[in-house]
Amino acid sequence: MARAFVALSLGCGGLGCAGARPPVPEPESFLLVGVDPGTEATELEHGLGRDGYGHAVRVEGEGWVALAMTREDGASVARLVTRRGVVVALDEGPRPLSHARGVLGVEASPPSGTDVDGDGTIDVVLVREESDRRCLLVIHLGEDGAASPLSLDADDLAPDACLEGFRDVDGNSDPEAIVRVRAYGLARSGIPTVDLPLERDEAGVFRREGPATRFVADERRERERRLLVARAAPAPEEVYTLAVELALLVQVSGETPERQLEAFDAAMSGVVLTEDLVEAVHRARALIGQGAGYE
Repeated sequence: MARAFVALSLGCGGLGCAGARPPVPEPESFLLVGVDPGTEATELEHGLGRDGYGHAVRVEGEGWVALAMTREDGASVARLVTRRGVVVALDEGPRPLSHARGVLGVEASPPSGTDVDGDGTIDVVLVREESDRRCLLVIHLGEDGAASPLSLDADDLAPDACLEGFRDVDGNSDPEAIVRVRAYGLARSGIPTVDLPLERDEAGVFRREGPATRFVADERRERERRLLVARAAPAPEEVYTLAVELALLVQVSGETPERQLEAFDAAMSGVVLTEDLVEAVHRARALIGQGAGYE
């Protein structure tokens, strides 16, 4: 890495220093100027290329460069370079044959290089593409090139939950971080899914403080509209997925498993079920009643 230093000259100007004691230099006399992000990123690309990685995407902003590269075996890397050098380094190993892993990348257009969460800092957005979702890693950049990740409070979230976007759900011009909850344990023809908004607190941490009432009401109305269509079709598999999502919305609101089960039962009431769907409904009721199945 190319680095440059600035040193204060302590010479005697040709006049001699007989008996003179040179002053102790101040810390500012030796300043690390830092690297050129563009040059440093290019060197990284060349090095990764020798390791078999091909160029995927490179995004440059004022004082930073973000790049992501992939390899034929499915491995991928993402790097964020500032005047401090590499401040973020992510590596994803080769894909196993048994399942698809994520692929690292960089947001190639805004919101990268913008203030995506409304906190007043410039953010660079790295991504991890998976088979059914796109996880975001938002990096706050300081004027000195320092980097810090956006903070999510993981309490009450599924272990593999991730940030999937931002949306102002309550109309106050302050965007919430959106974590998507997927009921993999209750999936059949489709994976039941609802969005969970996290609100930023005074410390800049996005927490689950309870989603805005209007947000939950709008989400419920949309699913109830689709439920009427599915029941009229009839489309019992779609009714089942919507019933789980309505129970999920009750869970997101912080209600008890009993209330979640009430929402599920109301949606499924009167629907003619196939034999295997009957078994699925019994299983879903048992899991929802235990507050499980949403991870």
